[in-house]
Amino acid sequence: MAAQFAVASLRYLSHAGNAQLRGATASWWRSGWIYTDSKLADQVVATCSTITDNEGWDLRQLTASGKLQLTVGNGTAEKPALDPTVLSNAQWYHWYIEYDGTNIGISVDDDAITQTALAAAYVPGSAGFNI
Repeated sequence: MAAQFAVASLRYLSHAGNAQLRGATASWWRSGWIYTDSKLADQVVATCSTITDNEGWDLRQLTASGKLQLTVGNGTAEKPALDPTVLSNAQWYHWYIEYDGTNIGISVDDDAITQTALAAAYVPGSAGFNI
């Protein structure tokens, strides 16, 4: 699958055509690694969303808190889940996100999963998958 990714810029890779990476409506999970060297602005870690339509999901590091936040859309509104771990610069972290059909969850470095109930079912976005 890696060969299907395109270099969208010097900062991220994009995959426009794989619906499986967007997440199914029933349940899904994703995981990866993040290494930060600065906190200049909110930084998108991975995304598959169309924010204007409140669809898909978005994982970002928030500048103000230094924490990772997963935001998931249900077609009408978005719901965030914030992991309590404060990320430091110059260190690797493993992240895990999930949707179990009712709740969204996020975990950093295998800590307990922080879950938040989604008011309505997840709606996959039509945007490509970007990391």
